[in-house]
Amino acid sequence: MHTREFILMINDTAAVAYDVNENECFLAAMSEQVPRNHVSLVSQRNQLYIIGGLFVDEENKDVPLQCYVYLLDPLTSDWVALPPMPSPRCLFNIGESENMLFAVAGKDLQTNESLDSVMCYDVDKALNKMFSYNHKQSEWREMAAMKTPRSMFGATVHNGKIVVAGGVNEEGLIAACEAYDFTTNKWEPFTEFPQERSSVNLLSNGGALYAVGGFTMVQMENKEVAPTEVTDVWQYEEDKKQWSGMLREMRYAAGSSCVSMRLNAARMPKL
Repeated sequence: MHTREFILMINDTAAVAYDVNENECFLAAMSEQVPRNHVSLVSQRNQLYIIGGLFVDEENKDVPLQCYVYLLDPLTSDWVALPPMPSPRCLFNIGESENMLFAVAGKDLQTNESLDSVMCYDVDKALNKMFSYNHKQSEWREMAAMKTPRSMFGATVHNGKIVVAGGVNEEGLIAACEAYDFTTNKWEPFTEFPQERSSVNLLSNGGALYAVGGFTMVQMENKEVAPTEVTDVWQYEEDKKQWSGMLREMRYAAGSSCVSMRLNAARMPKL
């Protein structure tokens, strides 16, 4: 009750909720304990999970590298610690199916090796219910391949399709976007993003598609070109099939993961 959709930006300092329609920001929670380079997901029950990131527990000499899991309590603005993942990893992705959270692939923080395993967490059972699922011992069905190979891209489900934007491949940063149609098992052309960039946050919020932040190549004062983080917000205009001009610079987007979440503005201080 009294909740509405926000773009929630989470970094290692704070979780900030942005109301696109009102162009206002609110403090959802402080988040000093949340590691950088984590992965976030809002479940179908409107619960925010933070998993992984780069964290070194200097007091734990035996296992200094940890992969923590947190759940945000929107009523108290506190982070609830859940059991950590058995193997510390980063640069993975997560998804949800029938109250199960899946952490897919990534890199092992201890060996720096690429992973092919999938960790699964049951949110309905005992808090220590965590087990490993290896795709080599089960069945995976290969779907249609993307038209443009990429990594470090933005992805979200919007209007019943998977939309991907930007990323990196052997040729460098890319701006290409495409959409996957579940009914036809085909990737369709989608309006190209106005700028080549990687690590962009793509999300569906209030029926609209947004792109937040990421990295792009910027010419520095010494005339050299270097990857630089940007903190802007773009909106896709469905009727015109184009990305609208930048909505605003959003300093809270720096180093953040972004999700769409229903929150009560009356419980959050305005920034």
